[in-house]
Amino acid sequence: MEIVTRAALEPDRTALVITGDFVRSVRHRFPIEVRHLYTSERGDGEVGAKVMKVDEGIHVLVPEYYFEPQTDPSFDYDLRNRHVTRLMHHEAGHVTMEQAGEASGPTIDRDGAARRRLGLLHG
Repeated sequence: MEIVTRAALEPDRTALVITGDFVRSVRHRFPIEVRHLYTSERGDGEVGAKVMKVDEGIHVLVPEYYFEPQTDPSFDYDLRNRHVTRLMHHEAGHVTMEQAGEASGPTIDRDGAARRRLGLLHG
């Protein structure tokens, strides 16, 4: 969560949600009339996580399987942890842009506060 809160313009309004039923959790946050339309399938893969504006805050939804222990003794936890870290950096960018009003369409914050903050984190 530290990766996300460091990037957030408003960390107090940002929540990490680790969920066992990712699709259901995402759908629950959509207006009731469009919930059934959401799917986690994308091309030949699946969504890794989702950033959603909820009321006055931002929720970062992440499937719990990223954090579950594995029964296979050869499972590469380091590789998984690196993947999750990259994923959180990616989602952190979405959080920053959403909070700065730069998430879609013409930017509200034309001076690019989100992009500057993201540049500071990765530069």
